[in-house]
Amino acid sequence: MRRFDAHSMLGVHTFSLARFTSFHRLADILAAKPLLERLLPMDLWVGDSIVAKPRVEPLTTLAYCAAITTRARLGTAILLPALRQPTVLAHALASLDQISGGRLVLGLGAGWGLPEIKREWEACGRPHNRRGKELEEQVATVSPTTNATRT
Repeated sequence: MRRFDAHSMLGVHTFSLARFTSFHRLADILAAKPLLERLLPMDLWVGDSIVAKPRVEPLTTLAYCAAITTRARLGTAILLPALRQPTVLAHALASLDQISGGRLVLGLGAGWGLPEIKREWEACGRPHNRRGKELEEQVATVSPTTNATRT
C-alpha cells in the first residue's frame, strides 16, 4: 500500500491503526475492494479541492464507495461547502447519506489563506474573504436536510 501524501484522494483508516493509500483512479478503489472489506471496521475519507489540488469529486467518490462497501463510514476531510450552491449541496449530501445507509460523516471547513486556495475560490466565483461567513450560512442550509454525522 502506498503512503498518504498531500495529493491523496482517499484515505483508509481503521480503528486500531492508520493506513492511508492514494487512489488515483476510481478503478483502483474497486480493485482494492477485497482489501477494504477485510480491514473493516474502517472509515473512508476523501478530500475536496476543485482546482488547487485537482482530484476526483468527493461526493461522487463517496457514493461509489458506498456502493462497494457495506459498513465503512464515509467521510469528507474536509469538504468546502461554500464553493457549492447550498440547495444543490444539501440535496447531494442528503442523497449520499440515504444511499450509504446513514454512514456519511461530514467534515466541513472554510479553507486556508494560501494563494492556491484563494485562486480556487476565485475560479468558483466565490469571495475568499467571506469564506468563514459563507461556511456558517452553508451549515445552516445543509443541517436540516441531512442526518449525516458532523465533525
